[in-house]
Amino acid sequence: MAAKSKTPIKLKPVDGRQDEKRVINVIKKIPVISKNHQVSKPIAANTAEFTRLIVGDFTRDFFQQTSRLFRIFISSTFSDFKVERNEFYRRVFPSIKQQCAQLGYEFQVVDMRWGVSDTADNDHTADIMCMDEIDRCIDLSAGLNFIYLIGNRYGYMYVPIDIDEDEFEAILTVANEANIPNTDLLKKWFQLDKNSSPAKYVYVPITTHFKHFEEKSMEQQQEKQQWQIEEKSLLKALREAVDLAYQKKKISNQQATIYFQSITEREIRRATTEKNRSNLIGIVRDFSNPIIETGVDEKFFDSVKNERIINSMNQLKTYCAKITPVKQFRNFTVPWKSGGLDIREEASHRQYIDELCTFLTSTIMTSVENTCRIMLNKTLSTFHEDLIHHAKFAQEKTKFFFGREELLESVHSRIELNRRNTSTPIAFIAESGCGKTSFMARLAKELRIWYPESAVFIRFLGTSAPSTSIELVIRSLCTQLTTLYGHDDDDDDDDGKNSNSNDGDEDNESSTFSSLVRIFHDKLKLVSKKRLKIIRKKVRPKPLFILLDAIDQLDDTSKYSFQFDSWLLRFLPRDVHIFISFIPTIEHFNIKDLFLQFMRNDDSTLFTVPRLRPNDCEDIIRSSLQAYNRQLTSEQYIYLLTTVEQNPKPLYLKLLIDIARRWTYFPKQSTQTTLSLPETIEDAVEQLFSRLENRHGKEFVQYSLAYLVYGLNGISEIELEDCLSINDIVLNEIYAHHDPPIPNTIHVPSLLCQSLLYSIKEYLSRKRIHDKHILSFYHRKFSESTGKRYKHLREQCHEHLIEIYSNDQPSYKRTIVLKQRNNKIIDDADRLINSQITNKLNKRKLVALPYHCLEFGTEKDHLLRSICLFNLNFLSCQLQSLGHTTFLDSIRYCLRLRPNWIDLKRLYRAVWSIDDESIKDVDVSLILSEQILGFIDDYHTSQLYDELNDSDENNDLEKLLIDCRKYCDEHDNSFRSVYAGFPQETGALAWSFSPITHVLFLNEFYTLVVLDGHQDDDKNHFIETHTVAMINMQTGKVDKIFLDKDFNKIWNGYITKNGNKIYLFGVEGVKTFNSRTGDMLSEKTLSWDNKSFCNKAYCMTTNDEMKRVSSRKVYILNDPWFYLLSKTFEILCTWWWPMNGAL
Repeated sequence: MAAKSKTPIKLKPVDGRQDEKRVINVIKKIPVISKNHQVSKPIAANTAEFTRLIVGDFTRDFFQQTSRLFRIFISSTFSDFKVERNEFYRRVFPSIKQQCAQLGYEFQVVDMRWGVSDTADNDHTADIMCMDEIDRCIDLSAGLNFIYLIGNRYGYMYVPIDIDEDEFEAILTVANEANIPNTDLLKKWFQLDKNSSPAKYVYVPITTHFKHFEEKSMEQQQEKQQWQIEEKSLLKALREAVDLAYQKKKISNQQATIYFQSITEREIRRATTEKNRSNLIGIVRDFSNPIIETGVDEKFFDSVKNERIINSMNQLKTYCAKITPVKQFRNFTVPWKSGGLDIREEASHRQYIDELCTFLTSTIMTSVENTCRIMLNKTLSTFHEDLIHHAKFAQEKTKFFFGREELLESVHSRIELNRRNTSTPIAFIAESGCGKTSFMARLAKELRIWYPESAVFIRFLGTSAPSTSIELVIRSLCTQLTTLYGHDDDDDDDDGKNSNSNDGDEDNESSTFSSLVRIFHDKLKLVSKKRLKIIRKKVRPKPLFILLDAIDQLDDTSKYSFQFDSWLLRFLPRDVHIFISFIPTIEHFNIKDLFLQFMRNDDSTLFTVPRLRPNDCEDIIRSSLQAYNRQLTSEQYIYLLTTVEQNPKPLYLKLLIDIARRWTYFPKQSTQTTLSLPETIEDAVEQLFSRLENRHGKEFVQYSLAYLVYGLNGISEIELEDCLSINDIVLNEIYAHHDPPIPNTIHVPSLLCQSLLYSIKEYLSRKRIHDKHILSFYHRKFSESTGKRYKHLREQCHEHLIEIYSNDQPSYKRTIVLKQRNNKIIDDADRLINSQITNKLNKRKLVALPYHCLEFGTEKDHLLRSICLFNLNFLSCQLQSLGHTTFLDSIRYCLRLRPNWIDLKRLYRAVWSIDDESIKDVDVSLILSEQILGFIDDYHTSQLYDELNDSDENNDLEKLLIDCRKYCDEHDNSFRSVYAGFPQETGALAWSFSPITHVLFLNEFYTLVVLDGHQDDDKNHFIETHTVAMINMQTGKVDKIFLDKDFNKIWNGYITKNGNKIYLFGVEGVKTFNSRTGDMLSEKTLSWDNKSFCNKAYCMTTNDEMKRVSSRKVYILNDPWFYLLSKTFEILCTWWWPMNGAL
């Protein structure tokens, strides 16, 4: 028998409509886990890595996850490239973002100098932050990640924020001996910090001497002016001293060079490593014959120009021209005009900008398109990506793990006991902040040490898209089990024929949660079986350990997660061990009690993760400080240790260490003022938020943190910038003292967002969800505190998120009034946000937009229904991109929150039987349209809305039907009914396919029909056909069986009561088929006098009416008990119903 087709089948037009062509895809409801399911293969280069991931070997580093982000750092000097930068934001980046979105990629620009009035920062960390952002661009970007612009100005030169003790004292000694002016400023601004390891002279924060520097007040403006004057004198004295110290050979050339290297050159050197040079774009602009006449002119050239600066500038340009790819490098010579670039009045300057923007646009898109082509062959499977995510997460969490040796020993002993006896699941519980996740990560590492031949599956729940619900987690585990342990072949016959043992495989074809769990349990049993089809390893890894961390973090907590008996085995198969962790209670669930009830109050299966012991705290403090090259005085150390011992939780200790590592100790200054620690985790978080608000701006910080919490699973950096850029309250705060840099345009500066994220990076985690890099707080306590502190912003956050996801236009414009700029009005201000195109590649929008509409409340129901739920394009993209499981879950989630939406219930019933197999490599919109039209009719829909008394404009289902019919018409698939539809509540007509020529079997649940059959003229009346179909009378689901040419003549058929098997009677025998997969299960030979199958009563139903399907009409047989009794071969082969349409 031929294998079941997975592609659309082109069928003949039905008689009477020869001009109409139909392409039908048989709708078959199956799960993603089955024997025939093909596990996505990793790319060849990562086969060894994939094998390590599958067995849980995390001892070595892994490849980076596939990125769908182009994150580009823009490097240049500050004021002299303002015009170019503004034109990039106006003319280049919007079109690039739009084209990337169409390709399924994000485009993000990290520009630390655009949109800000000055670059001064209190703690002098701007350079460090820029270097960190360059590293992240290289790490996160799929390809292109750095663009530099070099002009006639070398730029601001770097000042180290800390200098080795011996080096600074040598410089200071030379300065004093030479009586260099303003040497006292060196002593004032650089102080010896004994808390640095080793001790260093540190560049103290500006607020050390200018207390109002970060305040929004008149004093701040005065202090800023004083600082600018003092800084200029300080840096001049420092560099004179360094130059003299180098001449006297007190410091080396390498040490001296650092003080004379510009920030721009440091950025370029950082990004132009040999491995990254193909991901650069270089632009050099030289002014011809410049004459400096005004103060504005000076901004385009260095204020101090000596031989050292000239040589450094020339060497930098030579270096850039050498290392940048030729096609990605451009040198422009621009005629000089007093006042700098003037694109309004000077034609040559406009021409330069035009050429520059054209070059940059074409070069960026060429690089993007090349990367996309390469990524087609390098993209990892979603399953592979998720394994990498959890492996790296485990590696990160074990870096600073200390203590819990006794707990680990107890777990080891329990495992050994379970191996000798019956194994049961083990649960680890502790209050939030006690280190459950780190312990689970360490346990996974220890298990591979204790049992080198074992396999360890670990999932940190809620940290990735496939780990957000228990159903998705089980599917992922099933895939891993299948990959590692294969399928059960114990019952295969020696002759290679399939036995009846395969009859149970049809259970694998159901997508219900209960059947999925049964598959999961069956696969666990394979671990201990002897005869296995091993896919990737000749030796079966044993034992198997499955670790599921943070059950309380799953999204579907009200459904299955805490109903342990719905998915977890109380007694596990031999060599299988399952560990889970959770907090004791969450909301209205007592998870601890629920687990004990499931385990029949066996408290030996419950382990409590203890708090840290004093020795553990000391070890963690010591190793953490060492990682940051910090140390504490004895007084500071005792104070820190005494404070943490009152609440010895890992999270609390981490928060305190993050504060303590910033402590300084200047010998001439009392340390008492620096010793202040919060008493609880909550207090620590609140103090952190207050500091952030004071430093970065109250409104800006409040909304940024709120977006982090109220975004779906967090928020990406691009989404954060976009939300802030449509938030007029935040923009009024940002642009209180200066105007936006581009006329008729307003956007939040990247510098502000990156500064805030840099300040809280220790408390953030990056998750890979829906192909996006999502930021979220790494611990529940932060989310809870943020939600409580900024609860009043919840509705606004959801509204802003809805706005950015709804924007599918190249630009988003809205008028804004800048109240603190004399109520300046910017009409239709372009917010420069990303376009969110609705396509199958934008998974984030397909999931997040419905979610935020529901979270906002009923006011957004119209948007939810018109754009999402009853929008053919949106539904098609959801189905194709997310798969049928997530697609149906999203509709079910809506129905849980909007249970009175009867039209949505009808839509759900119409589409529930579509599966992933039926939509592979086909027009999903066409399949969806046919399915909807086949199960929902206009009459009942209109009647429904009449009963609900809805206005015409809310008849969303009717509009969807119109769109579906229009789509079918446009694609030469005019919808036409052929036989009666099956959902009894709608009376709809299902779609047409090849003409039904014969009916073999009929009852109230199933009909077995012949498609395109031809009957012999001889007395045997055999039907020659290649296809039979089973139609589910309750759902309308159609399953086809394709017959081989050696079995293409049949005379009857039968369907078992449960619909799992189909018997077809041929010339010489009877074959049994799996109705769902189409696989042949068995074959038996029948002699001509064998009457074992001739006493069946066919086509019998208990309904008051019997429906018969033909290629032309629907017949109603009023006799409630109709028998087609066959006692002889000839009677069985004579069709009682004439096939010409007469009854």
